[in-house]
Amino acid sequence: MDAFAALAALRTLDLPEGRRKHLCTLVATTPTDADREQIVDTAEQEALRNRLAAEDALKAELDARRAWAARGPGRPAESRTEPPRAAPRPTVHPVVTTWTTPTKTAKPRAERRPLFRKKTAEEVQPVAEKPVATPEVEHGLNGYKGGCRCDDCRAAKKASRTAKGARRPNGTIPNHGELGRYTNHKCRCQKCRDAMAAHARKRRKEKGP
Repeated sequence: MDAFAALAALRTLDLPEGRRKHLCTLVATTPTDADREQIVDTAEQEALRNRLAAEDALKAELDARRAWAARGPGRPAESRTEPPRAAPRPTVHPVVTTWTTPTKTAKPRAERRPLFRKKTAEEVQPVAEKPVATPEVEHGLNGYKGGCRCDDCRAAKKASRTAKGARRPNGTIPNHGELGRYTNHKCRCQKCRDAMAAHARKRRKEKGP
């Protein structure tokens, strides 16, 4: 028997998949035809044994089911005997007991003392009011500080600021790009800001690291 015929014969047998693959590998690696034929014969006998064993198991299961259906569910007929019934117990009426829950006597709760006790009107001492001195407002002199914005007070404030800013001997206002124009006259043009930045760098160099 050649290898192709042996493999075809093995594929027709009712064997487990793993067992069939193993036998096919043996047939493919066996060099002689006699050995292949012997492997196929052995596989046929094994398949026959498996089929007969499966038929016997099925027959046994069917017989067991028929016997169970004949005797009915439960134990076998010969062993089904009713146990002796016990004598009925006497009826015992329950004893009803009434429980009375003792009541606790409510104790008067102690009054809690507050953490911060408020003072009574008699304990509060009146605070003596201090007289507030109200300066006299003179328009054109000190009225701007008191909140007045009339023309006289605004002109006086402007003149005062101009007088404070004029620190030069001749009384002129510093030019743009000088430190006094930035600090005293609050000018924020680019020239004055550059002058203030140069002054700050100079001070930092003098102080050192």
